[in-house]
Order: sequence, then structure tokens, then C-alpha cells
Amino acid sequence: MKKKEVKIRLTEGELARLNDNVAKTGLSRETYLRLLISHRVPVELPPADYRALMRQLRQIQLCLTNAPARPGNGTDPFALQNTLQALDHTLLAMQHAVLPRQAIPMESAASNNA
Repeated sequence: MKKKEVKIRLTEGELARLNDNVAKTGLSRETYLRLLISHRVPVELPPADYRALMRQLRQIQLCLTNAPARPGNGTDPFALQNTLQALDHTLLAMQHAVLPRQAIPMESAASNNA
């Protein structure tokens, strides 16, 4: 249980930068600062376009899953299954490429920016 409180004074500019950086991560200010204190760089949220694209792909996946191919309707059940597997693979690949799994250690972040 956290019982200690720390107060700091910031200039308007410092506070604005802190708030901007925090907003990019979706974290609370407290969580953001705790990550920095533990030498971890908080990671930014993916862009809104990415989130919208992922929602659309999941909706397509859901529609395909809920409308299985039936013999006689002109769709190949094996082709549908392959399409669903490819879509699932694509969704996972996109998530791994864009979404960080956790905050990045400061040493790694510094070497990546060099």
C-alpha cells in the first residue's frame, strides 16, 4: 500500500510537457512517473488509425466466423477456414509490430535512439 506523497514544483512548460507525455501513453500521471523512477520508459499508445483498423479487421473476422460456408452456397469451407486463419495471423502480427508488451528499460531506449 502506497502511503508516502511527494510534491514537486514544475514550471508551466514542464507541467505541459509532462501532461502531453502522459496523455500519449494512456497512463495516469502517477503510473507514468513510477515507471520513470524505476528506469523504464513508458510507451505511447498506438495511433487512432491503428485502433480503428484493428476494430474493422476484428469485425470482418467476426462476420466470417459467424457465417460459415455451407455446401451448395458457392463457398469453399476450406478456403473460408484458410482465410480466417490468415486474418488471425495478420491481426496478431499487427499487434506484435505496433503494441509494446511493456515499458522499455531506459538503457534499451537510449540505444534504440542512438
